Amino acid sequence: MRSLFLSLWLLGAASAAPTPLRFDQFYSGTSIRGPVFSPLARSLDGHEIVLDGFVAPGEEGELPRLLVLTATPLRECPYCLEAADWPNEVEGMWRHVLVELPRGTAIPAPGSRVRVVGRLELGNRPAPLENVATPLRLHASAVTPLP
Repeated sequence: MRSLFLSLWLLGAASAAPTPLRFDQFYSGTSIRGPVFSPLARSLDGHEIVLDGFVAPGEEGELPRLLVLTATPLRECPYCLEAADWPNEVEGMWRHVLVELPRGTAIPAPGSRVRVVGRLELGNRPAPLENVATPLRLHASAVTPLP
């Protein structure tokens, strides 16, 4: 009985750790409505994940608690570009995530590589930025610079 309790406790402790996720794991394909979330991404909706990416340049006057994390470095704010100007890998599968930073967290420099830990939220919801809706949002609990 004691070993069963210990096993269940260890299983619970292991499942509490954030799940690493890559940009190429968010979608499984497209439909007439746009990209389709992968089964893995859907299973992690509302859960803590770890995501590495690049900080995209922001628009002038952007809210200080938001950043856009992208799979590849961008030279311009992704929401300021026309779709035709986006790199193919970003345009094709919307490879960016809107990150809401914890209070007091400084926004890393554009182009810097970071690791974000936070709660994943899927679904097109209006963002706290004018004219922006994003299917991927991350409510960050930690942002760490990477080399």
